[in-house]
Amino acid sequence: MTPDRLTLDGSWVNAAPALPLGHLDLRLTELSVVVLELLAPEDTLKLLRAEAAEQRLPRAVPKRQAEFAAGRHAARFALAAIDVRGPVVRGEDAAPRWPSGAVGSISHGAGIAVAAVARTSTHRGVGIDVERVVTRDTHAELIARVAAPQELVVLTRALPEVSNELLFSLIFSAKESLFKCLFPLAQVFFGFEDAVLQAARLTGPQHATLRFELLRALSSEFPANTTLEARCYFEATRVVSAVTLEQR
Repeated sequence: MTPDRLTLDGSWVNAAPALPLGHLDLRLTELSVVVLELLAPEDTLKLLRAEAAEQRLPRAVPKRQAEFAAGRHAARFALAAIDVRGPVVRGEDAAPRWPSGAVGSISHGAGIAVAAVARTSTHRGVGIDVERVVTRDTHAELIARVAAPQELVVLTRALPEVSNELLFSLIFSAKESLFKCLFPLAQVFFGFEDAVLQAARLTGPQHATLRFELLRALSSEFPANTTLEARCYFEATRVVSAVTLEQR
């Protein structure tokens, strides 16, 4: 996922990102994806003064400010790669608002910030999410809120050698990506319980595809029983997922 066609206009953005480029093998070849490695919060904020000022998060702790700034920094370069210009602003619901001609998603955590964007001529929606694999205590505390027992059965059968903590992190991240993809289109908030995992399959040693079904209608475009797939990549300490909707 390191950008391979990052042609930048030097008058608009710097010749290279201020943070080191990272890499995640999520197989999103149809999107423009930029992954940046996060430094210590104070170092990240020092390098990204402009992005940090734009976020207007004075009450947030430095770590949160740094992650937000890094995500917007990654978005600038992802947009440059598809030759779309304009700021990514923060909406009233805290979701990013993309410049005309682009759709995308930003996520940060587990030591990285990632932005995935596409032209609206090819895609209607993009959702991406990165998570650090949870601890055993966090898994025990949150599992009932995130996944129904039958969903865990489906996932365990597909990935029998994966730990419970990693399985939880996968389904959590995939549902987050689903929300990020659909909310800008449906403009309806929905919870973990409103999408159920129907099927899962390994597509590589560290890759899986999860298929979800909506249990309630979000809009006329997304009625109950709509199915969508999340592509997932997992490592020992982090997972990343993406849900995309191409133009019809």
